[in-house]
Amino acid sequence: MNIITEETRLSDALLLDAALIPLAGRFGIKLGVGDDTVEEVCSRHGISTPFFCAVVNTFLHAEYMPEADEDMWQLAALSEYLQMTDMYYAKVQIPNIQRHMQVLIDRSGDGTNLPLIMRYFLALKEEFDRVSASEREGWWPSILSMNKGIVSQGNASKESGGNAKEGSGMQSYNHDKKMLTLHPDEILTLLPEEMQAPFMQRQAIADQVDDIASIFVRHLKGDYDQNLCMGVVNAIYLLRNDMRQNNRIRRRILLPAAARLFTHRQ
Repeated sequence: MNIITEETRLSDALLLDAALIPLAGRFGIKLGVGDDTVEEVCSRHGISTPFFCAVVNTFLHAEYMPEADEDMWQLAALSEYLQMTDMYYAKVQIPNIQRHMQVLIDRSGDGTNLPLIMRYFLALKEEFDRVSASEREGWWPSILSMNKGIVSQGNASKESGGNAKEGSGMQSYNHDKKMLTLHPDEILTLLPEEMQAPFMQRQAIADQVDDIASIFVRHLKGDYDQNLCMGVVNAIYLLRNDMRQNNRIRRRILLPAAARLFTHRQ
């Protein structure tokens, strides 16, 4: 497991896995990073280096577990990253698949089931748009408002000399660290039911992308342009992998951070 650290040259990380290029772009980092380290690039863009490393390593490695560090709980930055990810899906990846799938249909002969697959894909697109809009308009504002209130209370407590119990900081750290050892399904139960939906909906969408890939591999029929078909299938695989990896970020970083709000509020 190649862990990306603050001392890693960002160019080395991007060359290690091309999937990190759009990820970096969601942080506002463009190509042409030279030989600068992750820390140097993050500093130039106003990004928390530990937070960036946590996101990158969670994205890259299924077995990676983020540390219970304050820099990991940056909900505003996480919101911006995940909503930029949704925008990339909605404006780039999904339209690209739809456009090329339509060309594939237009160039195919009789007896193909591609129009049926397209209908399934359009249903997926509609569900993604619905879930994304629901998060953007309701879920995220609610979570960020709660986070802002808790941060304000903490700052007010510090300014007044603090009335928290002695050792509460270490207790909070141990609580957060223990939370990260729980299975995501256990952490999910710490959220109110109405706040759990996005995590389950995102997994359902990723499963639908898997289904579409499976249909192409197992059940595609008729006469079609094989080269163009391979391009469509590759684009679907890229979307599937990106969704899987970002769902891991949601379950390994966002889910504990959201649950932390509710448990700290109690």
